[in-house]
Amino acid sequence: MRDLCDRVPETVGSRLAAHPDVRKIGFTGSTEVGRSVQRAVAGNLTKVTLELGGKGPNIILDDADLDMAIDGSIFAFLMYSEAAVVGIPHPELGEEVAAAVTLRAGSSATEDDVHQFVRERVAPYKYPRVVWLMDELPKGPTGKILRREVRAGHTTPTVAAG
Repeated sequence: MRDLCDRVPETVGSRLAAHPDVRKIGFTGSTEVGRSVQRAVAGNLTKVTLELGGKGPNIILDDADLDMAIDGSIFAFLMYSEAAVVGIPHPELGEEVAAAVTLRAGSSATEDDVHQFVRERVAPYKYPRVVWLMDELPKGPTGKILRREVRAGHTTPTVAAG
């Protein structure tokens, strides 16, 4: 239901928010849409939790290396637009972690840049061993990323003898 409300908020989302049987609404997004959510629920005194205005928040603790944290945050924000982490076939392990990434417009990052960036910030057993770039991640009608299609779009290199 969430994906449907995200894609057509002016119709489905506002009807759900205004419905008298809805007891609580949670919304993350723009301030403008947050205001419309507040207007929709006002007549019913529905409880509302809003997280507005920010995108990709970071928590930086007191003991953090600020240069590295700021550098990493800026690089991540500027580099990629979307990512999908999936399992892909591995000849010995059965499956391994991989990531398909779409870059932000104007980004010149390479697959190696993305791989190195993630590898430096994630535990060794979590980071994707394989990273590939896609122009666009496949999505269903509600905007949900279709991970099976992402996985199917990855081609495993083959070695030809002879």
